[in-house]
Amino acid sequence: MIEVDSVEKEIKLIFEDSNIINVKIGTTVGKVIEMLNNDQVIALRINGKIVSSETELTTDSYVNYITIASRIGRKIYMKGLTYVYLLAVKELYEDRASVYIKHSLDKSLYTEIKMKSQVDHSVVAQIKKKMKEIIIVTGASSGMGREFAMQIEKKYQVDEIWVIARRKERLECLKEKLQTKVKIFALDLTQKESFEIIQEALFQEKPRVKALINCSGYGKLDHYENMSIEVIENMMNLNMLAVVKMVNSVLPYMHKKSYIVNLASCSGYMPIPYLNIYASTKAFVLSYSRALNEELKYRQIHVLAICPYWVETEFFDRAVEKDKKPVVIRYGKVYKAKDVIKKAIKDMESSKDVSLYGTINRIQILGMKVLPHRLVKKIWMIYQELDGTKEIR
Repeated sequence: MIEVDSVEKEIKLIFEDSNIINVKIGTTVGKVIEMLNNDQVIALRINGKIVSSETELTTDSYVNYITIASRIGRKIYMKGLTYVYLLAVKELYEDRASVYIKHSLDKSLYTEIKMKSQVDHSVVAQIKKKMKEIIIVTGASSGMGREFAMQIEKKYQVDEIWVIARRKERLECLKEKLQTKVKIFALDLTQKESFEIIQEALFQEKPRVKALINCSGYGKLDHYENMSIEVIENMMNLNMLAVVKMVNSVLPYMHKKSYIVNLASCSGYMPIPYLNIYASTKAFVLSYSRALNEELKYRQIHVLAICPYWVETEFFDRAVEKDKKPVVIRYGKVYKAKDVIKKAIKDMESSKDVSLYGTINRIQILGMKVLPHRLVKKIWMIYQELDGTKEIR
């Protein structure tokens, strides 16, 4: 058994202006600077010594501000800029250029990039490629994914939108409607080979991913005993595993202030008879997304789970067999995809971890939270006239 001290030890930082802050042991100087929320402060003097932003604080300390207005502050700022400049040149030109840096008479820096070979169109194309920013949307051939692709391009000016779905002809139609350059991936995300193709494309192009929108998925509304194991496996693979695999594939190419959006459902808040596999997969997506949002905060990558009520899409075309009686006979309310996505984008930019649209949706989820699930399931069965047998109605 591992014993953990329930109280994390703190240290006291006493600033020159008598301000006192308590922080956890091991907090870095860089984190303290962020906490100050002062753009003028670029470094700190700890107990009389200037230390790097990565230095971890372990004891009570006296702290002096170093601002960009001071002489030493300007020097630190110039050194930081120089380092970033060198890294940028190295990344863009690799071994084809040398950088010369000299101090000028006015105390600024003079820099010059000397190319070892002439800059031609191929070099320019390669630089542009390295700076390319994209958005990736799965399930983009219809419904929520298609609507997300159409709305998000109006919010962000990126170089390309990568759209992923099985139906290539649908993706071609979407491409014609978008103003942004579109790259089509006609792939089935239940297949391992599909992720190998996506990973290879990312590796070759090394883009900056502004947003990953996971909208692929489907559901079957039926008694559990009426569903084959193949249907169950496909639903679980597409609704859960594909989401995780997409995040794992794309995350290395994401940067500060980028977004991951995963399509969950209000059904993820409780076990729902006759939707038990679908609701379970959406409960996973909801929990996974909210936890991941906390884990990626240090990189300033925001994760959002969309939990819609019934939405007017092609969902039911696949959810219910045409020769069978429908499980759901009462909907209460069916919302438009465009309204749900508009709210989701607003919530995404507001750093919320869950997006809920519609009064009925909010009331239902509140009921799921406060009422016993046994009672909620009973209400659902009565409302949809289901008797719990294998035969529906």
